[in-house]
Amino acid sequence: MATVQGPADWSLTDLGKYEGLDSFGVTGTDQSTALLQKRKKLQEVETEYVRKRREYDERMKRCAEKEAELAAKQEVIRVNVVRFERFIKDNDVKRQRALKKEKDELAAGPVSITISFPVQLNLRTFEIRLN
Repeated sequence: MATVQGPADWSLTDLGKYEGLDSFGVTGTDQSTALLQKRKKLQEVETEYVRKRREYDERMKRCAEKEAELAAKQEVIRVNVVRFERFIKDNDVKRQRALKKEKDELAAGPVSITISFPVQLNLRTFEIRLN
Protein backbone atom coordinates (compact mmCIF):
# COMPACT_ATOMS: atom_id res chain seq x y z
CA MET A 1 0.00 0.00 0.00
CA ALA A 2 1.30 3.47 -0.84
CA THR A 3 2.10 5.83 1.95
CA VAL A 4 -0.42 8.57 2.53
CA GLN A 5 0.97 12.06 2.71
CA GLY A 6 -0.43 14.53 5.17
CA PRO A 7 -2.34 17.70 4.14
CA ALA A 8 0.80 19.83 4.49
CA ASP A 9 2.42 17.80 1.71
CA TRP A 10 -0.42 18.30 -0.76
CA SER A 11 -0.35 21.06 -3.33
CA LEU A 12 -2.87 22.13 -5.93
CA THR A 13 -0.48 21.05 -8.66
CA ASP A 14 -0.44 17.54 -7.20
CA LEU A 15 -4.22 17.56 -7.03
CA GLY A 16 -4.34 18.46 -10.69
CA LYS A 17 -2.92 15.03 -11.44
CA TYR A 18 -6.24 13.48 -10.48
CA GLU A 19 -8.25 13.59 -13.66
CA GLY A 20 -11.95 13.21 -13.98
CA LEU A 21 -12.97 15.81 -11.43
CA ASP A 22 -12.48 18.70 -13.88
CA SER A 23 -15.06 17.24 -16.21
CA PHE A 24 -17.64 17.72 -13.46
CA GLY A 25 -16.78 21.37 -13.05
CA VAL A 26 -14.79 20.84 -9.87
CA THR A 27 -12.16 23.46 -9.12
CA GLY A 28 -8.76 22.94 -7.49
CA THR A 29 -10.11 23.71 -4.02
CA ASP A 30 -13.09 21.45 -4.61
CA GLN A 31 -10.68 18.77 -5.82
CA SER A 32 -8.67 18.94 -2.61
CA THR A 33 -11.88 18.70 -0.56
CA ALA A 34 -13.08 15.76 -2.62
CA LEU A 35 -9.69 14.10 -2.25
CA LEU A 36 -9.74 14.60 1.51
CA GLN A 37 -13.24 13.12 1.65
CA LYS A 38 -12.16 10.13 -0.43
CA ARG A 39 -9.13 9.57 1.79
CA LYS A 40 -11.32 9.83 4.88
CA LYS A 41 -13.72 7.31 3.36
CA LEU A 42 -10.77 5.05 2.51
CA GLN A 43 -9.54 5.25 6.11
CA GLU A 44 -13.04 4.36 7.39
CA VAL A 45 -13.22 1.39 5.03
CA GLU A 46 -9.76 0.21 6.08
CA THR A 47 -10.70 0.54 9.77
CA GLU A 48 -13.87 -1.47 9.16
CA TYR A 49 -11.85 -4.09 7.28
CA VAL A 50 -9.39 -4.43 10.18
CA ARG A 51 -12.28 -4.76 12.65
CA LYS A 52 -14.00 -7.42 10.55
CA ARG A 53 -10.70 -9.26 10.06
CA ARG A 54 -10.18 -9.36 13.86
CA GLU A 55 -13.72 -10.68 14.34
CA TYR A 56 -13.10 -13.33 11.71
CA ASP A 57 -9.80 -14.34 13.33
CA GLU A 58 -11.52 -14.62 16.73
CA ARG A 59 -14.29 -16.79 15.25
CA MET A 60 -11.73 -19.03 13.58
CA LYS A 61 -9.80 -19.30 16.86
CA ARG A 62 -12.99 -20.33 18.71
CA CYS A 63 -13.79 -22.84 15.97
CA ALA A 64 -10.32 -24.35 16.23
CA GLU A 65 -10.69 -24.64 20.02
CA LYS A 66 -14.09 -26.32 19.67
CA GLU A 67 -12.67 -28.65 17.03
CA ALA A 68 -9.84 -29.64 19.40
CA GLU A 69 -12.34 -30.25 22.22
CA LEU A 70 -14.49 -32.36 19.91
CA ALA A 71 -11.48 -34.40 18.80
CA ALA A 72 -10.55 -35.06 22.44
CA LYS A 73 -14.13 -36.15 23.24
CA GLN A 74 -14.17 -38.42 20.20
CA GLU A 75 -10.92 -40.02 21.33
CA VAL A 76 -12.40 -40.71 24.79
CA ILE A 77 -15.49 -42.23 23.17
CA ARG A 78 -13.33 -44.35 20.86
CA VAL A 79 -11.33 -45.70 23.82
CA ASN A 80 -14.55 -46.50 25.69
CA VAL A 81 -15.98 -48.30 22.66
CA VAL A 82 -12.84 -50.41 22.29
CA ARG A 83 -12.95 -51.29 25.99
CA PHE A 84 -16.67 -52.12 25.81
CA GLU A 85 -16.15 -54.32 22.72
CA ARG A 86 -13.39 -56.20 24.57
CA PHE A 87 -15.76 -56.66 27.53
CA ILE A 88 -18.50 -58.00 25.23
CA LYS A 89 -16.04 -60.37 23.54
CA ASP A 90 -14.79 -61.71 26.90
CA ASN A 91 -18.35 -62.24 28.11
CA ASP A 92 -19.23 -64.05 24.90
CA VAL A 93 -16.24 -66.37 25.36
CA LYS A 94 -17.31 -67.07 28.97
CA ARG A 95 -20.90 -67.73 27.86
CA GLN A 96 -19.74 -70.15 25.14
CA ARG A 97 -17.53 -71.94 27.67
CA ALA A 98 -20.46 -72.23 30.14
CA LEU A 99 -22.79 -73.56 27.45
CA LYS A 100 -20.20 -76.17 26.38
CA LYS A 101 -19.71 -77.23 30.00
CA GLU A 102 -23.47 -77.57 30.49
CA LYS A 103 -23.79 -79.60 27.29
CA ASP A 104 -20.93 -81.90 28.34
CA GLU A 105 -22.48 -82.43 31.79
CA LEU A 106 -25.87 -83.27 30.31
CA ALA A 107 -24.27 -85.73 27.89
CA ALA A 108 -22.40 -87.47 30.74
CA GLY A 109 -25.67 -88.48 32.41
CA PRO A 110 -26.69 -88.38 36.08
CA VAL A 111 -24.01 -87.75 38.62
CA SER A 112 -23.76 -89.75 41.82
CA ILE A 113 -22.33 -87.94 44.78
CA THR A 114 -20.63 -89.83 47.59
CA ILE A 115 -20.05 -87.97 50.80
CA SER A 116 -18.00 -89.49 53.57
CA PHE A 117 -17.72 -88.08 57.02
CA PRO A 118 -14.58 -88.85 58.95
CA VAL A 119 -16.39 -88.42 62.25
CA GLN A 120 -18.63 -91.12 63.61
CA LEU A 121 -22.01 -89.79 64.46
CA ASN A 122 -24.18 -90.95 67.28
CA LEU A 123 -27.60 -91.65 65.83
CA ARG A 124 -29.34 -90.68 69.05
CA THR A 125 -28.32 -87.07 68.59
CA PHE A 126 -30.19 -87.00 65.29
CA GLU A 127 -33.53 -88.32 66.44
CA ILE A 128 -36.45 -86.91 64.62
CA ARG A 129 -39.70 -86.77 66.40
CA LEU A 130 -42.80 -87.20 64.36
CA ASN A 131 -46.05 -86.29 66.09
